[in-house]
Order: sequence, then C-alpha cells, then structure tokens
Amino acid sequence: MIPRRTEIAQAFAKERGGDPERFRRYLTQRVRYGLGPHELTGLETFLARAAARGFLPPTQLRFADDRIRSRRVRRQVSLDGADAVDEVRIKLGGGKPYREWEALSYPVRLTGTGMPVAQRAQPAWLEEMLSEEKERYRQNYEQRMSEPVSTGGMLFMMFFMLAVLALLVVGAGAPLWGVWKWRGGWRIGAAVPALVMAFVIGRIVVDTARDPTSHNLWPFEILMWGGASAVVMGVLALIRRLAR
Repeated sequence: MIPRRTEIAQAFAKERGGDPERFRRYLTQRVRYGLGPHELTGLETFLARAAARGFLPPTQLRFADDRIRSRRVRRQVSLDGADAVDEVRIKLGGGKPYREWEALSYPVRLTGTGMPVAQRAQPAWLEEMLSEEKERYRQNYEQRMSEPVSTGGMLFMMFFMLAVLALLVVGAGAPLWGVWKWRGGWRIGAAVPALVMAFVIGRIVVDTARDPTSHNLWPFEILMWGGASAVVMGVLALIRRLAR
C-alpha cells in the first residue's frame, strides 16, 4: 500500500469526488506508518483491555522480525555505554498541530562497548594542515587590522554612534519626561516605554559586567528599543494633543 499512496488517492478521488492532492497528503502526512514506542504502547493497551473484557485471550505482543519491530530499537540509545543500533530512522514534522511522518529508514549495525577509545596521535599531515590554516588566519587578521580606515568608514561610524546616542537619550528621556509631566492614564502610558528602556539598559550593563562578550551588538539593541520607545512616545504625544 505504501508505495501506491498517490495511486490510491487518485482512484479514491475519481470514485468519490474531491481533491486527489488532499487525499494524498492525508495518506502521506496524516497517517503514521511507523511502529515506535507510542504505537507499541497503544497496541499493548488495546490487547490488555480487550483481554480484560473477555474479547480476547491474554495476549503478549510479539513480532516475527524482532530486529525491526522490537521495542529495543524504538528507544533512545547512547553508544557511550554498551548498546547497539540496527536501524536509523529520519522523521519529519512536528509543530502545532503535531504531525510527524517517516522520511527515511536505513539499516545499520552500530555497537558501543562502553569502553574508552584509545587516544591516537594526529597524523603529521593533519597537524601541518591545521598549522598552515592557523597561520593564514593570523596573517589575514593582522592585514585587516593594519589597513587604515577610510574617510567614508569613519564618517559612517561617527554618524552611527551619534544616532545611537540620540536614540538612547530620546528613547529613555522622553518617557521619563512624560512620567514627570503627564497625569492619569497618560503617565501610565509613558511609564511603559520607560520601564522597557530601563530593563534593556540594565540588562546590557549587568550582562556585560558578567561577560564582556554577551552584548557585542549592544548599539543595535539601543537603536531598536530606543527607536521603538521614541515612536511610542511620539504617538502618545500626538493622541494626547488631539484629545485636548
């Protein structure tokens, strides 16, 4: 049946009417053909309940091809210990609503003994290649650092940092000014961007004190949040003016 799913969908659409592509998606994406831990648990639960009600005799779930169908290969394994894997499956899907289907299965024979692997020295050619790559990286870095900064680059950085400073002042100062000058709901509205800017600035300061590399792009954070705060305050000021 599995190799003929497209043919089955087309035949069903021809007989009953409807979109054959929709039926094909149902057979390929909605119907799950894998027999994993959840399916085995459901089947065992069904057999146990059927036996409890007298519909079936007590039955133990067994498969003729234990290498493929046993629960042993339907669990997560780690080759750090003594274990074995005889099949690798790649499944696609997920998200919400949850859908999952098997894309590929491949028989393998992997065995883990749990014993540490003896450390082997790197071959001479590998050490030489890594050394050459490290040396090329060092030379390229030194070359970039020794190149003079162009006038255009200096002007760009100057205007960029001025823009960051301006948005920092406006994005933090305008809400504080609104909290100080405005009353009622307008003061609450101004307090929201003020708290957001305080959180952003505080997080940058605290995180950078702990790890200097944690906010390498902090100017862009100021641009983003400062710009958003300035826009919010501008909209509030305009609405407040029109509402008078």
